Amino acid sequence: MASLLLLSTTLAASLEYTLAFVPPEIPLNWSTYYSCAVDIPSRILTNDVTTVLSSSNEPAACISLCDEGNFTFAGVEYGNECHCGHGIAGVPQTAPDSDCDIACPGLAEWSCGGSWRMQVCPFSAQAILLER
Repeated sequence: MASLLLLSTTLAASLEYTLAFVPPEIPLNWSTYYSCAVDIPSRILTNDVTTVLSSSNEPAACISLCDEGNFTFAGVEYGNECHCGHGIAGVPQTAPDSDCDIACPGLAEWSCGGSWRMQVCPFSAQAILLER
């Protein structure tokens, strides 16, 4: 019985700190393009501008920031990074959604990417078609 209780407690504790991608309500006609993509040092978004939003990063805040800057793509990564760009460099390698498991500092129940893992949103389906 004690081992079952220990197993239950351990399982509950590990679930508490594991976040998976939760598709948020996307503002301003944006949509999710890659729920979890592998980023690279040269960045998967073209003309990438990275802003660190230490206490307020979450998908909607990042998208709003990118939209205000007239970018066509937004991405959250590593919890506090907001990436804005004008396109996608090639075809990003997708990663399991479980790799995008770092909580958003602005909305802790959502995930904001992972280590070299970005959740990417384009402004519209037209932006996706222009990339192809």
